[in-house]
Amino acid sequence: MAMYDFYSPSVVSSALRAEWWLTINRLPPSLRMRFSPPLILLVPELSGKWGQWYGGQAPRIELRESLLTQHPWFALVDVLRHETAHQVVETLFPGLDEPPHGPKFREMCLLLGARPQASGTYPLLDHLLFQEEKEEGAVTPQARLLVKIRKLLSLSSSTNEHEAQAALLKARELEARFLEEYGESAEEDSPGEEGYFTVGVGPLLRQVSYRECLLASLLQEFYRVRVLWDFVPDLESGLPVKYLKQLSLSGTRRDIQVAAYVYDCLTSYMRGALYQLPPAMLGRALGSRRIQKDFEIGVITGFRNALREQNQRPELRALVQWDHTRLDQHFRWAFPRIRTSQHTRTIHSPAHRSAGEEAGRCFHLKKGLEPPGTPSTPPLLSP
Repeated sequence: MAMYDFYSPSVVSSALRAEWWLTINRLPPSLRMRFSPPLILLVPELSGKWGQWYGGQAPRIELRESLLTQHPWFALVDVLRHETAHQVVETLFPGLDEPPHGPKFREMCLLLGARPQASGTYPLLDHLLFQEEKEEGAVTPQARLLVKIRKLLSLSSSTNEHEAQAALLKARELEARFLEEYGESAEEDSPGEEGYFTVGVGPLLRQVSYRECLLASLLQEFYRVRVLWDFVPDLESGLPVKYLKQLSLSGTRRDIQVAAYVYDCLTSYMRGALYQLPPAMLGRALGSRRIQKDFEIGVITGFRNALREQNQRPELRALVQWDHTRLDQHFRWAFPRIRTSQHTRTIHSPAHRSAGEEAGRCFHLKKGLEPPGTPSTPPLLSP
């Protein structure tokens, strides 16, 4: 599925240059002044590479065009930062006697917020995060346990509410067992290494509502991820480029998959649960988007309360008391300059809010842990 069937080259060029400046601005001020933006080109083919830095008299970064047309923006930026790191190494350390991806290059990647691995045949972030392992490929004990967790999540499609909730609880118990036996899946202590990732999921929004913030905070509280609303260029906006907001998740590969899956399922569940309201309440809700949001906020609140009760069980202590030190390090590395804000919400219909909470307590995951769409795209979620 193409991300952009039609796009303006001038808008894309402006957005890419802005991303380049954001990357360079992570350097100390004394070093930033030594850089000028290179020419950044999208090319149809690139000899099997996603991107390439060319120095000399005409410095440029070439990116494969399919990064824009077939992959999300965060995957393209991941490659752009990698190639910018090559530019920085060549500019600051001319004649360096090291391999292209040697120690100095990795050091610059950590400064710039770039992944050293994002090159050559290495999978893009969307491939890496949202392509599932097959059961026959689960050769390690860790992988086999993850397959069991996915199967239990699939069993939660039962129409019997108690069976579905039991399957979901068992899946969380296996997650806790995974943590107790194997610990975090990250093997490296440094931010930006292979164990932790940051990706965007869900729709691009012009405004982030209280309902979206509440749903994001639920993921952070219960699903071992850090959340942030990041800016993504609207390539259909014309010049100057306007920016939309998208939910960004930081965590291990497994935790991002689970959090994105729960986000998608809960969003779909809210739409279906609305039509289970009594006719009089449904009629009022369909006539007012504000009342619909009251109901949706109630669903999220009810599900959150159910999860808090579930967390009191001793077998889930590993999920509740996990060590988030390295995740926080990664989050600060990915977003060195962030600010926080608070949303308040006026309740327009307490009855719909209460009905939503009751529906939220009955929520159970109805799909397996395979993201919808093609394997090359993360879950696309409706607002």
